[in-house]
Amino acid sequence: MIKRLNRIQGIIFYNPPKTNYYRMFDLRKSAYIGEMSVIKRNDLYIESLDIKPNYRRKGFGRKFLDFAVDLSKKMGLNGNLRVMAGLTESDLKNAPHIFYRKYGFTTDNKKVLNKIDEFIKQHKQPEPYDLPLTIMYYKS
Repeated sequence: MIKRLNRIQGIIFYNPPKTNYYRMFDLRKSAYIGEMSVIKRNDLYIESLDIKPNYRRKGFGRKFLDFAVDLSKKMGLNGNLRVMAGLTESDLKNAPHIFYRKYGFTTDNKKVLNKIDEFIKQHKQPEPYDLPLTIMYYKS
């Protein structure tokens, strides 16, 4: 039995039993959008967040992060999130650091944070490997 967790404007999030991942599905289009894998620690650690290519840059990643903040609160983690931002084999063009930073994530590495902020300010996408694998935090 799949546990339906949330429903927002035709979008549902669900968690298959005995798993640590959550899937997003668009009921209006009968389409699978993506999934997010998480681990409960001192915060909610996002192991992976994957949106299908044809749904990227349409706000679904942000909806997943909104859902993760709510989930973190329900788990007693105060809405705090953590992620390891870095390139993936499936997407070597887009560094996720910018996506997470625009949402409100930060990092203790000030040099990397300044680089991310500069890319955002210049409206540029980093080249592959411009930004290192980086732990980023979100405090609600």
